[in-house]
Amino acid sequence: MRPLPACGKMRALEQGMDIHHRDDVAATAMVDSTLIVFGRKENMRFGAAIIFSQPVEARWVKLLGVTVDLRFICTIKPSHLKVFKRAIKRIGLQMESRQSSFISMEEEMQPLHVMLVPWLSYSHIAAFLELAKKLGTHGLRVSFLSSPLNIRWIRQHHLIPEIELLEIPLLSMDGLPEGVESTADLKRGDTFDLLMEAMDGWEKPFEDLLGRISPDFVIHDMTQYWAFRIADKLGIPTIFFANTSATGVGYLVGHEASIAEIGDLTVPPPSFPSPNIRLSPFLVSKFLKEIQKREEHINLGERFGMCMKNSWVIVLNTCVEMEREYVDYLQTVIARPVLPVGILLPDLPPRPAVDRCLAWLDLQHPHSVVFVSFASEFILSNQELAALALGLEESEVPFLCVLLRQMAAALPQGFVERTQGRGLLVTEWVPQLHILSHSAVGAFLTHCGWNSVTEGLRFGVPLVTFPLQHEQSLNAKLIAQELKLGVEVRRNDEDDSFSKQDVSKAVCTLMVEEEGRYIRSHVQEIGGVLTKNNRQIQGSNIHHFISLMKKEKAACKAAKQAMLDSDASGQLETELAISGMQLEFLERDSKLIYRSVEIENNVYETLGVQFKDEEKKEPVITSNKEVIG
Repeated sequence: MRPLPACGKMRALEQGMDIHHRDDVAATAMVDSTLIVFGRKENMRFGAAIIFSQPVEARWVKLLGVTVDLRFICTIKPSHLKVFKRAIKRIGLQMESRQSSFISMEEEMQPLHVMLVPWLSYSHIAAFLELAKKLGTHGLRVSFLSSPLNIRWIRQHHLIPEIELLEIPLLSMDGLPEGVESTADLKRGDTFDLLMEAMDGWEKPFEDLLGRISPDFVIHDMTQYWAFRIADKLGIPTIFFANTSATGVGYLVGHEASIAEIGDLTVPPPSFPSPNIRLSPFLVSKFLKEIQKREEHINLGERFGMCMKNSWVIVLNTCVEMEREYVDYLQTVIARPVLPVGILLPDLPPRPAVDRCLAWLDLQHPHSVVFVSFASEFILSNQELAALALGLEESEVPFLCVLLRQMAAALPQGFVERTQGRGLLVTEWVPQLHILSHSAVGAFLTHCGWNSVTEGLRFGVPLVTFPLQHEQSLNAKLIAQELKLGVEVRRNDEDDSFSKQDVSKAVCTLMVEEEGRYIRSHVQEIGGVLTKNNRQIQGSNIHHFISLMKKEKAACKAAKQAMLDSDASGQLETELAISGMQLEFLERDSKLIYRSVEIENNVYETLGVQFKDEEKKEPVITSNKEVIG
């Protein structure tokens, strides 16, 4: 905010009165006025404006579309009115090209426009779609951006006519096979990093797209560190939507300053709500190796950190009913707004007319089956797969197991034959929501991705936690050790290994033993929160989220107008100075004073100003609340 420059002898007086904000004087009438208000000092917002020389109701008027305060005044002599009109016209023509900086009345009535940009993973895309639907049902205009194949998948599996689907092709990368546009298409190796770098190729087309559709907000994921830089250049706030637990996010963010040492990450960060939630030395070592293996590129940890730091607000796919302490902790360590919007769960679609998984479950006893399923991008080693399969076999509990075709081919010899009738092995897509909602399912052995965790809990199904990477391990400990909603498959901290006995014991604990009955009862309570109460929780949280966005949009509008006010005021000063109407800056008794060369007493009297010394013309402020308005 620059102060008004000192030049000439025009002065006006700060009134300091209680003025209400009004916008009911037409800009076209201002050139017929004899008083002008303009200037800028420190953090006070006021630009150029005109008021009538006679008392009028309006206390705010517009110059060039800019709403301004009437606390600073000066007179324009009738002989200078033509000069002033010409100055206004010239400035008006210059400012027409910048009308996009203003939000017209028509624009004010338009809904908020948000663009969502998820990471290239079906689980993330699904969560972003649920958020998009919730925002759309509240009247927002929603745009959704992904790669062409992912947009095609959305069109095939989701009926969302109210959402505008946009696509940008991925950058071609050496080592990234053609047609790979999601983590579900990846194989083990470095292709995850290559997929991130391929998405980085969106920067220029993303900037062009933002400039074309001009959303009010960009809601992005954990990998698009460049989204803030591009959006900020265009004056668009960014929002980081974390599709995971507040526990996992808080743990990693709390450790950010001490991530260099392996030992630092094996214990909870300072003031973390639980001493039981931690990463094993093996997972920490694996995590750091993943970060360091491509040092010439920005790794996932760095991307995550930049997305967190640069976003205006952090939105979480969780609720305080499950993670209140961890939401509060994250709010403290990140020092910016953190907003849980409730568990975003898709509606249960109609049951498929024909499905062999559901038909098989129909033949089983209530709560007798353990459902085993991992995300499509995770592949177990042959040793891990053998321990899992033999553990299921040893438990003697009926199971429905979903594996990728390549993993099913590596199962221990004779496993399928020995468990035939008691178990069902599936290698194709399954209707997971319908399976979890089936009365025959009594437990869910899961990798503990956040979507899978919340889907299981939604239907009151206890969890056998079987995490496959660091963030999932934190979710698993939250579920099993803190919330008591499941049982962990025990692992060796040094190499993350487990045995068939570890799998069998965890399954039997939930399905057979007394401890499992207690856990099942507790899960039913949480399931009630995520079904009966979640709609109300979501409605309240989404409404609060939208209110925050509206306030931020208004603040952005004010900032843009303030910048334009400064330009208009400065140009007006210059125009008037060229015409011989000089300005002067004067500080007196902590008051700003500007006064015209020839002050007309009747004008100041109209404003409630009297002069105690006619020669010095020093003003005295009197009450003017009845005079103006």
